[in-house]
Amino acid sequence: MTDMLDPGARSKHGAIVQTDVTGQPATEPATLLDQSWRDFIFSEVWSRPGLDRRARFLIAMAGAACTGGP
Repeated sequence: MTDMLDPGARSKHGAIVQTDVTGQPATEPATLLDQSWRDFIFSEVWSRPGLDRRARFLIAMAGAACTGGP
């Protein structure tokens, strides 16, 4: 994505990538904080060049497993 400064385009891109990654339609965020998290995670982190989605998913699962949570 070339225009990360446009909040509307960033949010739209975040919703599209969220749908692609999770396999479920993106829901409308309840708060501005939820929207900013979704836009950061899916518009920036999951869209960065260099790794494919499978590798990002495996890294995310390994990170979650290392937290020691239930």
